[in-house]
Amino acid sequence: MAQTRLPLTSPTRANERWSLAFVSAQLTNGQRLPLLNGVDDGTRECVLSFASTSIPGSTVARQLAAVIEERGKPKVLLTDNVPESTGRALDQWTYSQGITHHFIDLGKPVQNAYTNSFN
Repeated sequence: MAQTRLPLTSPTRANERWSLAFVSAQLTNGQRLPLLNGVDDGTRECVLSFASTSIPGSTVARQLAAVIEERGKPKVLLTDNVPESTGRALDQWTYSQGITHHFIDLGKPVQNAYTNSFN
């Protein structure tokens, strides 16, 4: 899997780049609940918000595919370096869709600022 560096330009139109980020909530019984949020960096719109007890890369791909049916396809997908984003399922899916998958640099959450500020 080839990781590409984040370009320095900011998107100005819809579907130029979508950013994804995972956050986690804790239920009253102590169980962790992961949340996946996605933002169109050009329009600052939330394109995806999904919660489940488990969100593997294959689920991320299915959720993105559903959004693409309604909104169209992003040119670039920007993610953190978390297992759900760096795994084979999402890598293969983005490749098959012709979507460039960028990863933020380790320890640089500001590079995913649109989604992180949404979260």
